[in-house]
Amino acid sequence: MQLDKATGAKCFTFSASALHITQANDAHAPLIRVGSVPGYSKRGKRFSQAADIGHVNILEICAKIRRNMLSQNTTYVAYMVFKLGPRFYSFDFPFQEASFGVAGRQSTRQVCLQGYVEDGDGADVPPRKHIVPSSYSIYNHDEVPPQKNVVFPRKKAGGWMEVELGEFHNEGGDGEVSISLTETTKPKSGLIVWGIVIVRSTPSVSNYLS
Repeated sequence: MQLDKATGAKCFTFSASALHITQANDAHAPLIRVGSVPGYSKRGKRFSQAADIGHVNILEICAKIRRNMLSQNTTYVAYMVFKLGPRFYSFDFPFQEASFGVAGRQSTRQVCLQGYVEDGDGADVPPRKHIVPSSYSIYNHDEVPPQKNVVFPRKKAGGWMEVELGEFHNEGGDGEVSISLTETTKPKSGLIVWGIVIVRSTPSVSNYLS
């Protein structure tokens, strides 16, 4: 747990070892050493490791936290910090589903891990979304469906990316918040996950992440 530098709101980071990641035989994805991740001020052995997700048919990444571990009457946003491995494929389409469960209510959105978004050159230019081609051409799609409502990651330093999984308002209480990212329709491989960060929702989260 950390505190937002500007507001004092509680923030939380799930390391890769603290996430529930579905693998064959229910084994946790193997951890690899990645050292420090630029832009994320966390220390300790578990934060110098990432989950290396190889070939899977079902991808499920889950995290849960008690609502009383976060600040009351505060809106939070969750990000997954990850990168694509050198031999990744099939994280473009079908899109992945990110979901939030809070007090019996669930919200979902689609995300595309095999891509990134960059801001336009001016205020009137909309952000541009890009699909990253796999080194395996047989897994690339000539056409990807329209992406207006699909959330794309933003590039960070060191080849890492950050994708917004969703936003929720914490009213307090003893309930649980569940966060997940899933895709269960086709084989995929080459995802390296550092963790999931829950921070107070602001126009910029750099107070916590830098």
